[in-house]
Amino acid sequence: MAHTYNVVILGNSGSGKSTLVNRVCSGEYTHTYIHPSGMVSHTYNVNVYSTQAKQNTSVCLNLYEHANMEHYCSADAALLCVNSTENHHQRLNELRESVSDFSEVHKTTPIVLVSTKVDVVGAKPITNTELSRAHIVVTKHILVSARTSYHIFEPLQALIRILLDDDTLFVCENNTKL
Repeated sequence: MAHTYNVVILGNSGSGKSTLVNRVCSGEYTHTYIHPSGMVSHTYNVNVYSTQAKQNTSVCLNLYEHANMEHYCSADAALLCVNSTENHHQRLNELRESVSDFSEVHKTTPIVLVSTKVDVVGAKPITNTELSRAHIVVTKHILVSARTSYHIFEPLQALIRILLDDDTLFVCENNTKL
């Protein structure tokens, strides 16, 4: 059985959206900032095995960065990227606004918060306690570094588990647990 989902990648300029997606989809990391013009789409395909259902499943995530309204409205999930090196107070305000805007259109759609650039000296990722105090509700919060590949696949793998409602999934190709 195959599953296809649309995922919008949200976040301010410089939040690491493009770098995260490029690293996950192509394995490449770029040291220079390239501002994408217009919508950019990528596809992330993976085969997973569910120990709960005892079956293999193919999953295709259509990833839309700088999504247009059509993709935004048809989103099954969102990744919300935030730069861990930027002003803490400003990040919380921007997150609150982004989550609120997205939730107005998608009341029950999962949002995975991705704190990027956690490997940079002086980075201060937002904590779950801070999110709670600021009344920011996300489905999951993951710290990543595209440069070092720290937890680089975790955001998409978490979305797959959430979308398929199955915490027992693992990737079939190399038997890496999700």
